[in-house]
Amino acid sequence: MLKSFLKQGLIVLAVGFACLLPGKPAWAIGTEFTLSGSDLVVDVNTKWIGGHNGGYYPVRIRVRNIGPARQLTFVLRSDHPSNPVAEVSQRIVIEQNQTLNTTLLVPMVDSGSSAQLRVVENGRILKNLTGSISLPDVNYVYNHGGSLLIVQNGVVDGEKYNQAALNQFSRAGSAHPSHGSAYYSPSGEFFQTVNPEGLPENWLAYTSVDIVAMRLETLTKRITPEARNAILNWVETGGNLLIYEIGEDPAASTELNQMLDWNRRAFRDEVWSPANRGAFRHVSLIDPADNSRTIPEDLSTGERWPVSDSTFSVRSLGLGMVVAFRENPFPGTISHWAWLMNTLGESRISWRNRNGLSARQLAPSFMQFLIPGVGGVPVTAFLLLITVFTIVIGPVNYAYFMRKKRLSMLLLTVPLLSLGSSLLLVGYSTVAHGFSIKSRVRSVTFLDQKQGTSISINRVAYYAGVAPSQGLQFGQSTAVYPVWATYEGYESGRVDWSDRQHLTSGWLRPRTRTQFLTVSNQEQRGRVDYKAKGAEALEVSNGLEWEIEMILLVDQQGKAWIGGPVRAGGVADLTPASPDDLTQLRTTVMDKDLALPDGMTLQDMPAAVDPHRYRYSHGYSPYDDLGGDVYSRSFQESTLSKFRQPEAYRSVLRPNSYFVILRAHDDLDIGLQNTRERMSLYTMVGYM
Repeated sequence: MLKSFLKQGLIVLAVGFACLLPGKPAWAIGTEFTLSGSDLVVDVNTKWIGGHNGGYYPVRIRVRNIGPARQLTFVLRSDHPSNPVAEVSQRIVIEQNQTLNTTLLVPMVDSGSSAQLRVVENGRILKNLTGSISLPDVNYVYNHGGSLLIVQNGVVDGEKYNQAALNQFSRAGSAHPSHGSAYYSPSGEFFQTVNPEGLPENWLAYTSVDIVAMRLETLTKRITPEARNAILNWVETGGNLLIYEIGEDPAASTELNQMLDWNRRAFRDEVWSPANRGAFRHVSLIDPADNSRTIPEDLSTGERWPVSDSTFSVRSLGLGMVVAFRENPFPGTISHWAWLMNTLGESRISWRNRNGLSARQLAPSFMQFLIPGVGGVPVTAFLLLITVFTIVIGPVNYAYFMRKKRLSMLLLTVPLLSLGSSLLLVGYSTVAHGFSIKSRVRSVTFLDQKQGTSISINRVAYYAGVAPSQGLQFGQSTAVYPVWATYEGYESGRVDWSDRQHLTSGWLRPRTRTQFLTVSNQEQRGRVDYKAKGAEALEVSNGLEWEIEMILLVDQQGKAWIGGPVRAGGVADLTPASPDDLTQLRTTVMDKDLALPDGMTLQDMPAAVDPHRYRYSHGYSPYDDLGGDVYSRSFQESTLSKFRQPEAYRSVLRPNSYFVILRAHDDLDIGLQNTRERMSLYTMVGYM
């Protein structure tokens, strides 16, 4: 016992001494350390993966208090002005001899990669309770997707997965094309192993990750129910869960299917789909002896998967995907991991593709989602005022005092007229845009009526004449991703997690175009029901809280019906959907589509979002993807696109589901209420 005590004491002394050293190196990503002082022992765990394009990076904290009851505040902030990091804080109350676990969720919205963690009490930073933390670097070139979090005690050989991810998702990986994929090895790590104990219990903690992998036994028995629910909630919003060592056909696994509780869900695939062995490809790699050519991967070493339809199975869960392996897939080979990645598709594995942007870099789609008539310069009025000013201050002013023979007065009138004209221009601009907060919302909500939950993806634009004094307030189950208009991006901002996700300052600046992408997973008890009224009519009842402007419903037999409006709590008759009806629906959706201002193209962007300027600074531009914009690949836009094309809606609507356009949806968690909205679009896809 004495030996253990001395060992712990030496560790604590070493940590405390390191924290006091000037210019000490930051703790590396994926470390665990302990801080001790003021009757507190604070264990910090930063092991995680992802975050290069956005999401929340979880810093797990375990604090033990051997002193009196107290209120503590954990603060994470930038360690240097040139290293911008969002300031994050959380208050806790801890009793004497109590041990508490908490997770500090750090939004990855900036270019900073290191921060300082502090423990504060009564506004005072406690001595020896300060440590440095490394955060993920912003993704400028590599790591475009495929980050894998392996939940398991001990060491897992993920190197083959890592090489496959580099091959699939790094820009350098496409430098040597061949009949397969060519692998070139830039620096980068795509996987991390964490222990099952102490997993975060908020789904936002997993938003930086692309794939979470664990044994079935770990998922069902080794993690807390709260952590398991958080992971499943994350999958529903678009994450990918890999479960292995099931030992049998996933469809026959009672333990697996009871845990996933398929019968309680409507928003999921009906059955498991087996792997497509015909999609397996032998990957080609750079020849280590000759970099100018490629050779097929050597599959004679390592543990290969059987190339069989039964190797793994997939099944959608909400917007995400569950992958089930009968055996342990690690270490595998590059070719076999590439087979899985191609099965899931880049649109699912890539963070940028799922969300349509990077929360840490400029978004070309920013200019496609402006609030009409807001934030622009009133060019005509300005030109008129400047013309009048030029005439008055020049010929009129000179002629008048020339006649009075008092040209010396020009020394007084010219600056006064200049000042008055400047004040007039500023005043006109202020009055023209007002002091209220204007907004535009583009929303898609996926409602699972069986489970009573909804997933909402909302693109929100704000323009505030005066910034709200209380900042922006979101729930703790809503992911908030800024959409940046310029390559400088983040400047400053604070987030307080004590009660809600309170963006207290810096996020919504006055008279500045501001946009966010938010994703919520929350309870929703509203529903839409229907019953037949003969062969040519269907009665639909609106159990939602909002009026339906138009509804397209596919009944149990797969027949499409359309109609509207339907007031909240009301009923209406639907008729079989005709081509003209579907054209009207498409027109309604397209009337509020994303679009650049009149006369502007992506190539005509202003200097602030100039792709060439960005490429000069960072080596590539987001405009390089799909010729300029990846937002069309996001879950939100790929869903809406199905209702802008004839008959494409059937890839979204299966029997007993519907698509509605709502007149309003004030239950969305978008940070502010009671704004002046313009050109908003509220849609919902419901599964009965």
